[in-house]
Amino acid sequence: MKDESGVIPNDNKNRSHWTLQYDYDKWSFHSSIMIRWDYRSLGIGTFIINRMLEIALNYVPEVKLYGTLGWVDEQNPKNHIRRDKLYKNLGFIFNESNTGFSIDRISNLKIRKDFDYIQEVCILDVYYQLGKLQYEKERSDKILEYYKNNSNEANRKNDTLQARNKFMFFLLIALIALVILAIYLSKQKVITFC
Repeated sequence: MKDESGVIPNDNKNRSHWTLQYDYDKWSFHSSIMIRWDYRSLGIGTFIINRMLEIALNYVPEVKLYGTLGWVDEQNPKNHIRRDKLYKNLGFIFNESNTGFSIDRISNLKIRKDFDYIQEVCILDVYYQLGKLQYEKERSDKILEYYKNNSNEANRKNDTLQARNKFMFFLLIALIALVILAIYLSKQKVITFC
């Protein structure tokens, strides 16, 4: 999506803001990236900026890079310190008023590549893994349903066997009682057998 000045800016301030503009015989790239509060100080912003600069280094290593520091970071001293540390560690030089930074050549930056704690992923790989997990879940659900049905059938058979055993037990008790009664009565000689 382009207009006459370059890429159409993202006017939705709830998301990151990116613009590419052509002004005064030069292209400029404007971005605004904000990391959610609960994900700050985890190295995510450092990773993103380093990765962007690494890509720029591959394509335009001789380009001068400069930027203006956002007023948002000035509101919170912790943000201000964190932001300044990030840019200084990369090798940017701050202007006297501390409102901007620059570097003569991207190739002069100290780009970090030791982000072993962050793994880049391809969105298609994520979709593949999610599909695979969904398939495995459906398969597990089918197996669980199979075992549940088998368990219910086994419980029904078990209930039938228990009822049969109870019946046999009471029948055995009745038989024993009859035998004892028969023995008792035979001793009394009350019973006559035909």
